[in-house]
Amino acid sequence: METSQYLSVFMDECQEHLLTLNQSLLELEHDPENVPILDKIFRAAHTLKGASATMGFNKMANLTHALEDVLGKLRSKELTVSSELMNCLFEAVDSLEILTTTISEGKEEDIEISGTVQDLHRFISGGMEPVKTEQRQNLILRYLETEIEQITSATSSGAKIYHIDVTLVEDCLLKGARVFMVLREMEKLGTVIRSVPAVKDLEDENFDTRFVVGVLSTSYPEEFIKNITNIMDVEKVVVDEPALNQLQAEKRQESAVDHVEKKINTQTVRVEIKKLDDLMNLVGELVISRSRLESIGVNVNSRDLDEVIEQVGRLTLDLRDSVMKSRMIPVETVFSRFPRLVRDLAKELNKEIELEINGAETELDRTVIDEIGDPLVHIIRNSIDHGLESPEERERTGKSRQGKVILSARQEGNSVIITVSDNGKGFNLQKVKDKAVRNGVVTPEALAEMRPEQILELTFLPGFSTADKVSDVSGRGVGMDVVRNKVNTLGGVVSIASTEGEGSTISIRLPLTLAIIQTLVIQLGNEIYAIPSSYIEQITSLNRDEIKHIRQQEVFMLRGEVVPLVRLQDLLDTPGAKNPEIDDLDVVVLRIGDRLIGCIVDSLLRQQDVVIKSLGSYLGSIKGISGATILGDGRVALILDLRAVAA
Repeated sequence: METSQYLSVFMDECQEHLLTLNQSLLELEHDPENVPILDKIFRAAHTLKGASATMGFNKMANLTHALEDVLGKLRSKELTVSSELMNCLFEAVDSLEILTTTISEGKEEDIEISGTVQDLHRFISGGMEPVKTEQRQNLILRYLETEIEQITSATSSGAKIYHIDVTLVEDCLLKGARVFMVLREMEKLGTVIRSVPAVKDLEDENFDTRFVVGVLSTSYPEEFIKNITNIMDVEKVVVDEPALNQLQAEKRQESAVDHVEKKINTQTVRVEIKKLDDLMNLVGELVISRSRLESIGVNVNSRDLDEVIEQVGRLTLDLRDSVMKSRMIPVETVFSRFPRLVRDLAKELNKEIELEINGAETELDRTVIDEIGDPLVHIIRNSIDHGLESPEERERTGKSRQGKVILSARQEGNSVIITVSDNGKGFNLQKVKDKAVRNGVVTPEALAEMRPEQILELTFLPGFSTADKVSDVSGRGVGMDVVRNKVNTLGGVVSIASTEGEGSTISIRLPLTLAIIQTLVIQLGNEIYAIPSSYIEQITSLNRDEIKHIRQQEVFMLRGEVVPLVRLQDLLDTPGAKNPEIDDLDVVVLRIGDRLIGCIVDSLLRQQDVVIKSLGSYLGSIKGISGATILGDGRVALILDLRAVAA
């Protein structure tokens, strides 16, 4: 069979099942008696085994087969959840993740899994002593209220309700086929109402060796025993006739929810990322053409044309919003990897840590989602390794033994803010100051003038760390320059807040999308520029007499706060700018992190949605310029990135 055409679908399914395995194993570790979670893990492993075997990926199939065997023994109570077993299961999932990556690269054979498989087999062969069948967990049939009504009605007419408990032999190879034959014999003698596990799980072989079926029949129990026992691989058949008052009803609401969820799942479709990217590019070109059309409409005095332009404008905006929404993904896809990370780091560092996740439903553009994972890993590692104290140290300072990391996301306007907070020891400002002076990063005189938040930002410098000992996990500050650089490339801002002895919070502000943004179009001399609206705090007019000087820096007062002024025509060396000595000035106030900065411009033109175009490899990265856009009249306007000015 030619499998290459199905590879992308297989990879998507692998990612989904691996996510399920990681999340569910964490839940099982905290709640070992949770049978539904164990069943969920088993189904994910079973499905992954079947899919990988069908695709011909033998290493993955062998590993998932061994994983499934261990899970089967957990379900049958022949094994119990232990720390050693959970570590082995997590190691198997890690190996599956590595295999998934190498399969996509065509290098599955390069990965050695024999050690992991042997560890799993050790639990299969050398685990707990098998318990007797009758000691295993009872399979209880719970009926819906409508099914109980059906049973009551049938029994009043002379029929009986039987619970038929069937056990297959331990080494049965074709469990699905045997189940089919058993159910067929039951249907010859009566009406099958319900089974445990469900019929779908029985057909998919998602069970150990035993299942129970509820049947309405006028036949005798001996007939069921005789007919079913004659089927190959059936080891034991027990027929029970429960009293009507023993039948348990499932809530209708749960059934309804299951029905709705299944219905919703069928209303989705997988779309290649490239197709979404192409669609976004086309919408971007349409936005540019709309701006061009609006410019033409200004010069042509036609009411009909104005109406068409207005309608096209509305449709373009609706289309843009729809396409952007189709690219939006919940940050949960990134956040879901961190419970496992925190669990592993806590065990490695012998710390007690609770991870709280808030706002996982907040959505971001796919391009941003793809890039934000690694910076968050750096931040969380730092928080756990050098932010949170050991349980003993926390007790000595009057804190609870268990430290806490809070990962949150929320939307504010056209931005999403992601924060990582911990209730550890926070940053030691004096240590930061001493290290900064010792490394020659800043002079003692300049340091004396810096605010606490500015001092904390020094930790973003390459190689800057206040850790007494840099561990394999992290050093407080090691990797933080990588965080800031990555966030900057995404058009975002990162900042730190800390209280010594109480903890730290690192905040990342990101744009919702990197493709189309809202900007304020300004003019400087003969040039036109665009400033992203997400950075604009307010726009104000300023009289020249209101400008003051502090240490040769122009400043003005805004709501009691001293705000530095920048003349953009000087910064950008723009020809033809207005006389800097005119009395009334237009000022765009920007908020960069926790700082305000005022930018003097010649004139304010309009707000406009623009499509960001890369400057290309020829020009590369230019400080202060994040890209360019094409205006309605065909001119190119540079998009300003003024974060460096505020640094």
